[in-house]
Amino acid sequence: MSVRETFKNNLRYYRKKNNLTQEELSEKIGLNLNYIADIESRAKFPTAENIDAIAAALDIHPAQLFLEQTTPVKIQLLLTKHHLQIFLFLKFPKP
Repeated sequence: MSVRETFKNNLRYYRKKNNLTQEELSEKIGLNLNYIADIESRAKFPTAENIDAIAAALDIHPAQLFLEQTTPVKIQLLLTKHHLQIFLFLKFPKP
């Protein structure tokens, strides 16, 4: 899957997960509604600054917009006497 395709899928996924319409998201980050629609249709790709703004509005890390949703995630918990360590392993498909 292309970066643009992954990005637009994740944008739509996290926008809906936050119960936001395209219009509400555009108002929240101060971008034009048509711009958000163009991103979700892959007609445009946002700048780094707009990616940061979108991620902040969706309360996610910008990198989450680039990870394929099917990326397997393994979480390992290591409980010691004094603290809990959490390790997150991402396995990316080969190009």
